[in-house]
Amino acid sequence: MENVPAPRRELDETARRHIAVARQLLVETDDLDFSELTQNDLCRLVGRYEVVTAMLILTVEGGDR
Repeated sequence: MENVPAPRRELDETARRHIAVARQLLVETDDLDFSELTQNDLCRLVGRYEVVTAMLILTVEGGDR
C-alpha cells in the first residue's frame, strides 16, 4: 500500500496563529543553554511547549474551527 499525502487545506486565521506561536517558541528557544536554566525556568518552558503542542494538535485535527 502506497502512502499518499493528504490534500492540503487552506488554513484559517486561528490555525495560522497557532503555527506562528509554535514557530516563535522555536526561535526563542533555539539558542538556549538548558544547563543554565533554573528549575522554574524549565517548568515554564515545558508548560509553554505543552500549550503549543495542544494548539498544533487542534490545528492538525481541524478542531480550530
